[in-house]
Amino acid sequence: MNCREAHGKAEPRESKKSHSTADHVSKGGSNRRASNTNPTEAKAPRLVVKLTTELAQTYSNCGLPCHSQPKTTRRVLTTNSQVVGNNGWDNSDNNIVLRVRDLIEVESSWGYARTFVVLDLLGQGTFGQVFRCQDVVTREVVAIKVIRNHPSYYKQALVEMQVLQLLTSMTCQEGKEHIVDLLDYFMFQNHLCLVFELLSVNLYELLSQNKFRGLPLTVVRGFALQILKSLIALSESQIIHCDLKPENILITGNDRLFPLPSPPNQELRQVPLIKLVDFGSACFENGTVYSYIQSRFYRSPEVLLGLPYSGAIDMWSLGCISAEIFLGLPLFPGASDHDQLRVIIDTLGYPPASMIRAGSNLHKYFKVTNDNEFVLKSAAEYAQDCQTKIATSKRYFKHSKIPDIINAYPIRRGISEEERSKELQGRAAFSHFLEGLLTLDPSSRWSPCQALSHPFITGAPFSPSYRPRSKTKALNFYPPMIPMSQSWFRHSAPQNIPRPPPSSQNTLPMYSWSCPYPLPSEIFMYSERQDFVQCAPIASNPPRHPANSYITDANYFHNQAEHIGAEWDPFFMQSFEESIAAMSLPAQSNRFKNEKQKQSDKYFVNSKHASCSTQASEPSQENQTYHRKWRRRKKKTLESSTVV
Repeated sequence: MNCREAHGKAEPRESKKSHSTADHVSKGGSNRRASNTNPTEAKAPRLVVKLTTELAQTYSNCGLPCHSQPKTTRRVLTTNSQVVGNNGWDNSDNNIVLRVRDLIEVESSWGYARTFVVLDLLGQGTFGQVFRCQDVVTREVVAIKVIRNHPSYYKQALVEMQVLQLLTSMTCQEGKEHIVDLLDYFMFQNHLCLVFELLSVNLYELLSQNKFRGLPLTVVRGFALQILKSLIALSESQIIHCDLKPENILITGNDRLFPLPSPPNQELRQVPLIKLVDFGSACFENGTVYSYIQSRFYRSPEVLLGLPYSGAIDMWSLGCISAEIFLGLPLFPGASDHDQLRVIIDTLGYPPASMIRAGSNLHKYFKVTNDNEFVLKSAAEYAQDCQTKIATSKRYFKHSKIPDIINAYPIRRGISEEERSKELQGRAAFSHFLEGLLTLDPSSRWSPCQALSHPFITGAPFSPSYRPRSKTKALNFYPPMIPMSQSWFRHSAPQNIPRPPPSSQNTLPMYSWSCPYPLPSEIFMYSERQDFVQCAPIASNPPRHPANSYITDANYFHNQAEHIGAEWDPFFMQSFEESIAAMSLPAQSNRFKNEKQKQSDKYFVNSKHASCSTQASEPSQENQTYHRKWRRRKKKTLESSTVV
C-alpha cells in the first residue's frame, strides 16, 4: 500500500466537496474562474496538507515502523567508550559510558521517580564525570556528577554529600549563598550521582576568555569578598575545602550580580555572583586524613612541608587566587613540589625554622648545615635524591616581591591623574591584603573574619599601618548527621561500605535507554545482582561529629555503654531525626550538673578570650586518659543511682 492508497478514502470526500463548491459558485454567477478550475488542481494542495499534518497516521496506515531508532549514531560523551564491565555500562576506568539523549531514570532521594535526559558533558576528572542534563518533567537543566564505580571514590563522594547537606541544614548562616546547592542524589547502575544546580564558566575559563590578562581591582575585590563569605560558612562548621582553585569557583550566570559595599557618596558597583564547588576533597578540621591535598599552584607551605593543616590552607589558596585574578597568571607556578617551595621562598622567604624542623619532609627538601641552619636543595640535588628529572618552572614576573609584582602590572592607558592615584592606592591595599593571606606561618595567617574587615574588602581608606583585629570566634556546634535512609542506598552500593539494614520496600528498576521512542527490546531491565556485603550493625545513637568532641552530653548520658570507646566515622550515615534527638540533654540532678560544670571548665575557655584560629587543638594524652576515667566514674554513679 502506497501513500496515495492510504488516503484513498479521503479523496472522494475532497472531490465531492470541490464539486459542491463549484456548483454553488456557478449558481451565484459571481465567480466564473472558480467554476472553470480543474478539479485535480484543487485536490493537490489539500493532499499535500493532509500528508504533512497527518504524517504519523499515514506511516501507520502504510505499516512503516514510526517508532524505530534513528539511523544516525549518537555522540558518545565518555572519552573511553569501550565498555568492559558492570553489565555493559562501565569502561576500564570504572566510568559510566553515556551518549547524547540517553535517559537516566531513577528513584530520587525524596522517594519519587525522576527522569533526566543527558545533553552534554561538562567535565571529567579523577572522581568521575559531570553531565549537563534536563529533567523531563520540570524542564530544569542541572549538572549531574556521576562518581566512578569504585569504593574509594564512593566513600569520598559520601563525605562530599555529608559536607554539603551539613552546610545546607545551617539556618541564618552567612555565606551559604556562595556555596553550590546540592539538589538531589541517587544511585544509577552502581554509580552514586549528585545533582547540582547548573552554573556558568569558572574563573580559569574567564581568564582564558580574557586572553589571560588580569581583571580590574573592583572585580578582584568582589570575587575575594564572596569567597571570604563562603570560607566563613565553612569555618563556622569547621570544614576545610582542601581544593580551592579558579576551576572550582564558578559564576552563576543568568545575570545574577553581587553588590559591593561602598560609601554613601559613591555609586553602587556590582560584580557577577560566584559560588564555591567541588567538595570532593573536603574534610573536617578534627578529621584530616590525607597529606597530599590542594592543587600545586595553590598548595600551602604547611602541606608542602608535611605538617598538620587546618582551615588556614584555604586562606593561602585564596591569596594565590586573588593574585592570579589580578595578574592573569599564577603567582607561584611550581613545576614540582620542590620547585613550588622554591618559588614561595624566593617571594616570601624561608618559613620559620620550627615549621621546617617539625615537617615530615625536612630531609626531602632541605639540607642541614653545620650551624643547624636549613638550606633548600637545588633542583639537581632534589632530582638526584628522588630519582626524578630536573623540573623548573617558567618565570612570569620580573620582580619577586609581592608589592613590586602588583605595582609593575601595566595601568590602563588614557586615565586621569585622579584615577591613577586611586588605582595606586588600591594596589597598595591589595598588596597588603595579599601579604596577610600569604603569611608562611599558619598560626599568624589571617582568618576569614580578619580578612573580611580589611580596607581592600570594605572599601575604606587604607593606611600602611593597618593591623587586623585579634582573632575571635564563637564556639558553634551543629547537629552533624544527614538523612541517608533512601532505598537506593540499600540496593546499589560498592563493596565494604556500611549500609542500613534491608527493607521490604521495593525500588524502581534503574535503567537507561536511547530517546526518542525506545523499543521494549532495547530497554535494559535492572537484573538481580549479587549482594555486596553483610549489612553493618547500626548503633542506636548517632556517632559524634568531629566538631562536637566535648559538648554532646547526650553521647555520655544516653545509653553510655554503647558510646564508650566509640569513634566518629565520617562514612557512617544516620537519620537526621535521631541526630536531633541525641542533642537533647536528659534530666540531671543539680549535684550532677555542678560536677559536670567543674569538669567542663577544664576543657572550655571563655568565648571572650577564645582564639579565632580555625585549627582545633587536640587534647593531650593525659587529658584523654583522665577524661575516660571520669566518664567511667560517672557511669558507675549513674548505675548506682538507678539501682537505688
